[in-house]
Amino acid sequence: IQRGLHIVKVGTTGQYGTPNIDIEEGYLTINHNGRTDTLPYPKQGSSFYDLSKVHDSNNMAFTCMAWGIRATDLNQGMAAVGHPLIVYGKGGQTRGYLGIRDTVQCVELVIANPAQLGDFRAFNQFT
Repeated sequence: IQRGLHIVKVGTTGQYGTPNIDIEEGYLTINHNGRTDTLPYPKQGSSFYDLSKVHDSNNMAFTCMAWGIRATDLNQGMAAVGHPLIVYGKGGQTRGYLGIRDTVQCVELVIANPAQLGDFRAFNQFT
């Protein structure tokens, strides 16, 4: 593995599941029994596809730690922010779509601003 390598993966926010707390980008600081630590945000995919992305992310984070490469995980998703939703067909769709231009812009940004050697970053992109 080339040491200066920067891996960029386009993933899905589906790997987080539907927790009843805010979804943080990559890591979550917790306090348990009087001790504090920062851990990877819990991932609870609800399909085999989501779980495959969870495993991709875990493998990338381990690779960064073990071999000192750098990686960025761009998780895609949709969120309701007060804008009307577009209904396609009969309204039975169960998945959202993200504009390819938005995704390409995010990929360009992380390529221009790579993670530090040994770092694994995760960013959540919503439309």
